[in-house]
Amino acid sequence: MTVALTLDEGPLHRLLDLAGPDSGLDLLDRLRSDLGAVQRGLVTARGLPDWKAMCDHCHVLISLAGAVGEGQVLALAQAFYLLSHRKDRSALGEPLTTLLARIEAMIRFVVQVRDSYVAQPE
Repeated sequence: MTVALTLDEGPLHRLLDLAGPDSGLDLLDRLRSDLGAVQRGLVTARGLPDWKAMCDHCHVLISLAGAVGEGQVLALAQAFYLLSHRKDRSALGEPLTTLLARIEAMIRFVVQVRDSYVAQPE
């Protein structure tokens, strides 16, 4: 499933401006790493299902999505958190599949920003 993001790039670019050129790459690398950890954690938790782990990963994702301005992922993560908190098995189907696709799109976006950030002249 390929999805398009509805990203407000302003928050991420403000974070990069605040971080400065020396820390910007580290910030992007950490963001990529954290998104990957959430993605892997949700996939693993789905298999059991481990409802607490799903809620925990959603907490992290809510913060990350808010920080980079990805409103749809933020809304999906909040909705998925509520389903997971209620241990609603319907969350394990289409809602989680959609959320994982959005996380993958966010990862691709972060990699793209990182690649262009590296290419910028000082």
